[in-house]
This record gives sequence, structure tokens and C-alpha cells, in this order.
Amino acid sequence: MGLVVRDSEGVFLASFVRKLANVFSPLQAEAMAVHAGLAWTAESGFQNFIFENDSLQITSPLLEPSSNSRMVGPTVEDAKALLRLITGVTPSHVYRQANGVAHCLDRIALQVDESCVGLGILL
Repeated sequence: MGLVVRDSEGVFLASFVRKLANVFSPLQAEAMAVHAGLAWTAESGFQNFIFENDSLQITSPLLEPSSNSRMVGPTVEDAKALLRLITGVTPSHVYRQANGVAHCLDRIALQVDESCVGLGILL
């Protein structure tokens, strides 16, 4: 998975990559990536941001108050719990073309071990 943090003007602040293990479907990978990304942003202390994801099947349930019973439901529910811990975070769906840098980071994540790699540059 790959995550990019930018400021309100689109300037790069940080990136995060993680190799996901035991993934059995693309939807599960998306759910796990959203959960890992939200956990990392919460741990890093980010607040008041838009969390963009290109999977409408994951973003929509994040915005719904009811429980999610699909196969990835527990991961989505855990991600929703993380959303409640972060001040001012808004999940948002974007089209895949808008997520190009994150997808490049996804390919880098395939080359790292299972531990997290965080790269940060504050401008």
C-alpha cells in the first residue's frame, strides 16, 4: 500500500508504504490499506485532512453509520473507529487517475519487507 500526504496547496509532506500480508482479494487489499493509512495518520498526529481513496466500495461504507457486514466489514469497521479518533478527517472517493503517486508507492511496497517504511520531508 502507498500513502501520500500533501498540504492544502498540494505540496508533498510525507509518504508511507507498507507491504500487506495475507491478502486474498483486491477489495480486502483496499480495506487493509485504508485501515493501515488511517492508523498511520492517527499515530503521526495528522488532523483536519481529507483522506482520499479510489475504492468506492470502501469509501462509501466509511461514510455510512450502519455496520458493514461484507467480508471486509470488520476491517472497515475498525477503520471507522480510527476515523472517530482523528480530528477533522473526511473520507473522500477519488478516481484512480487522481491516485497515481500512491499507486507508484504501492509498487515500491512490494519491494520492502513487511515492516512499515515512513519517509517524511517537511517543506
